[in-house]
Order: sequence, then structure tokens, then C-alpha cells
Amino acid sequence: MDEVCHDTGELTTTESRRPRNQVVAKVISFEKAREQLGLSVRTAARCVRVPRSTLQGWRDRKASIDAPAAQVEFFESPEGVAFLHRLVLAAQIVITLMAPGSIRMVCTFLVLSGLHRFVASSYGAQQKAIETLELELGTFGELEQRRLGRVMQPRKITIIEDETFHPQICLVAMDGASGFIVLERYAEGRDSETWTKALTAALGDLPVEIVQATSDEAKALLKHAEQDLDAHHSPDLFHPQQDLVRATSLNLARAVDEARTAVADAEAFTERLVENTEVYEASDDKKPWCSLERMHRNSEEARAAEAVARQGLEEAERQQGAMREARRSISKSYHPFDLETGAARSAEQVATEMDGHFESIDEIAGWAAVSQTCRERIDKARRVVASMVATIAFFHDTVRTWVEDLGLAEQIERFLLERWIPGRYLELAAGRAQDAATRSRLRQSAAAVMPSVQEITAMLSSLCEEERLAIASVVEQCAQLFQRSSSGVEGRNGHLSLFHHGHHRLPERKLRALTMVHNYMKVRPDGTTAAERFFGLPTHNVFELLLERLALPAWPSKPRRKAAS
Repeated sequence: MDEVCHDTGELTTTESRRPRNQVVAKVISFEKAREQLGLSVRTAARCVRVPRSTLQGWRDRKASIDAPAAQVEFFESPEGVAFLHRLVLAAQIVITLMAPGSIRMVCTFLVLSGLHRFVASSYGAQQKAIETLELELGTFGELEQRRLGRVMQPRKITIIEDETFHPQICLVAMDGASGFIVLERYAEGRDSETWTKALTAALGDLPVEIVQATSDEAKALLKHAEQDLDAHHSPDLFHPQQDLVRATSLNLARAVDEARTAVADAEAFTERLVENTEVYEASDDKKPWCSLERMHRNSEEARAAEAVARQGLEEAERQQGAMREARRSISKSYHPFDLETGAARSAEQVATEMDGHFESIDEIAGWAAVSQTCRERIDKARRVVASMVATIAFFHDTVRTWVEDLGLAEQIERFLLERWIPGRYLELAAGRAQDAATRSRLRQSAAAVMPSVQEITAMLSSLCEEERLAIASVVEQCAQLFQRSSSGVEGRNGHLSLFHHGHHRLPERKLRALTMVHNYMKVRPDGTTAAERFFGLPTHNVFELLLERLALPAWPSKPRRKAAS
């Protein structure tokens, strides 16, 4: 018991701003001194060095909590306060930063869970706590990026760019390989100069070189990539496909609907004629002006018209399916390696296949009699093919240059170019596939091409460990160099729009916090964050750091009596 009553010196009088965990520890020590040593209130208060009146107020507050005794004992202990801190902080982050929830939802969570008896659950208290949380997240991201940037290995990256509006312009740029958001901030405009200044400031002193930029065909983004960054511009596959859908889907769907209506009308007409014929045959009252032979002939003509209508429906559905397949074929052809064999696909081969796909699209558009505006959209999509073919050529030239810069033997270079890089590319493509069947098929193709660990070890056995690590790094960069879509940024913009709808305007503070949550807290199935993939280094645990830096949850205020009316 000596540790309970360790000091009977002068009382501490400034106790009102003690941290919550210290307050509950003092109350527990006071109660132990009273129960185990039988000390008086005044003497026990001197033992814990807290004024008696202050201790009495703390005890009265604890006694007034309307909750089961076991809960009160737990949450009014240092361990319970630590757990409460972790739980409330997790709720604030998940509800308001990972999901587009509001502060009032955090308040509702605290009330429904019963934690409002131990934590201040008013809107004002939670608003103040969450604003502090957002500021701490922004500060953490700046310091962590500066720290990791000093020790990361130099990298060559492909940047994915797009802008969104809420309602002011928000520039968003992401590393295509890792998903790390490099730039996410508001700007006055979206011209090339604004893009370049914002991206340069966001990268700071990071040892990265932008060799390629993937975006739509906006003139500002083209100038920003090709002239300001001196990088290759890779077109976004989504936008030409979207133009093709807009140009043809409505006409083809209308043709199918009209053909189905014609079939339904022909079937109904044939059915009526057949019923009338059967009734006439069963009738004893034969009309002299209506012959049975004529009625049968009319029924046969109706069946023939119905067959023609069915052929029209089949043709309309066939054309619709052919257009859908042509659009999918464009996507399948836009790969630097064959997805079945892993063989390299040249720019000329891709160009030939693309021309064939657009010839089919032109034929279908002619059959559907699309308007001149739709023709212009098809031509707009066709103009992107030249950039797509150039991107395939850029990919193979860049990969060959990176491999040759390693200074390896010809046999090892061929091993990298024909097996390791294609196999790794197929593995990445399998991970991006939408359906399970495609993922399974691509994984089988990747397994057939990708060399085993034993083969890689045997091929690189003459090299030192540092050289083997450098080769593996180059292989990974080569496999991830080809970025054919800006879907990562498009998805991010959609995610931000959910927050915009709920808040009507995102402050700079909250936008920075959302960026840091994406980069340092969201985890992929492989257990890595975007920052770990981008820097190639482990990062600090932001949640644990927040627990250390943020204040403990405040106690709920005392209930106030309302004045009588």
C-alpha cells in the first residue's frame, strides 16, 4: 500500500485541466487509500495530492453516470479510457473520412451505443474534435512524405490525371502503379500551366521522374504532359469507348425495340386470323362472299410476314451484339502482350486490329443509319487510335531501353523480355479483370508464361544480391508502365463527389485529410497502403500516432434543467 499513499506533500491546486486518464487514476488511488488503509477523506486526498473538493467533484461525476456499475468501473479506469479513445477515434475516421458520413452520424453512433454516458456526444464537441483530427492528418501526411522522400529509391512513374468539380475545380493526379494520390487540391483554373505548377509543388523533392501521363484528350492535359513534363501522353481507353456507346447504342436499341414490336404485332395478327378461320370452319352459316380457301391463304401470308419480322429481330439483335463485341475487341486489342500466350504485340499489329474493329463499327453504324452527329463521335473515337498505337510503341521501346541499361547478358535480357515481364504483366491484368472467369483464365495464362522462383534464381545465380534486387525492381516498373485507363482517378472523383453531396463544399482541411486517409490508411487485400507501394518503404502507423497526439475524449456535460415556461 506504500505506492497508494506515496506523497503527503503540498496539494496541487490546478487540477481542472488534468488529462482524463490521470483523473480516473487519481480517483482509483483515492478510493484504494480509503478502503485499504482506512484513511480519512482529507488524508487520502493529501496522499494523491489533489484538493479534497476537487476529488469530491470527480467522485460525484462518476457516481452520477447512468450506466451499469461494471461499465462505469471499466470506462472510469485508465484502461477503459484508452479503449474509449481508440473506439471514438475509429468511429470518427471511418464515418466521416472513409465513408461520406456527417458529424451528426458520429453523435448518433455514440448515443445508440450508449457511449454518450462517457463521451461528449454533442455536435459542437464532435465538430471540434473532428476538425482537430483533420488538421493532424494533413500535418502527418506532409511530414511523412518529406521523411520517406529522403530515403526512397528513385522511380520512374506514370501519372494519371483528371479534374473534378465541387463546385470549384479540383485537380487530381495519381500514380498509376501504386494508386498513391500525388496531387489533390483546388485551383483557379485547369489550364496546362496551372496543372504543371500544382503537380511540381505536390511532388516537391521526391526522387521521381514522370515518363508518361494518362488522361483524356483535353488540350490542356496534352500540352501539360508532352511539353511541360516532356513525357509521353497515353490516351484513356474509356473515353473513345464512351463515344462509341453514345454514337450507336440508342439507334441499335431502337431498332431492336421496333423489331420486337413488329414481331408481337405479326404474332397477334396471325393468331386472330387462325382463330377466325377455325371459327368459320366450325360454323354452319357459310357466307357466300367469304371462301375458306381465301382465309387459309391470308393465314399463310400472315405467317410469312411473321417469319420476316422474326428475321428482322434476329438481324437487329445480331447487329447490336456485333457492336458490343467490336467495342470489347478494342479493349482486348489494346495490350502490349497477348493475353493468352504472353507474346509481345507490335504497334503495327495493334493498328491493323484496330482498323478492322472500326471497319466493323462503320458497317454497323451504316446499317443503323446513325445521324451525322453520331458519325462525328465515331470519327472522334477513331482519331484516338493513333495515340493508342504510339503508346504501344512507346511501351516496348521504353522497356527495351530500361532492360538494356542494366547491362545484362543477352540470355538474361531475353529471359526478362520474353518471360518475366510478360508473365508479371499478365498477373497484373488478371488482378484488374472484372469477372471471376476472366481472372481465372488470365491467371492460368500468367502461370504458363511467368518463370518460377527456381528458374529466376538459376538464371540470376551469377549476379550479386544487389543486382538481383535491381533487376526485380526494373521488371516491376516495366510491367506497370502500361496504363491504358484513368479509371483510378475517375473512381477517386466519384468518391469525392459523395462527400461533396453530403457537405455541399469540401474545405481544404477536409480534402487534405481525405487524401491522407487514402494514401496512408486504406489497405488493399495484400495488406499494403498506397504510400507503402509508392515509396517502397514501411510507413508510420498513422492511427497509433493520432492516438498519441489527439486529446482524450471529453466527458459529457452535466444535464441542464430547462426553465419553466
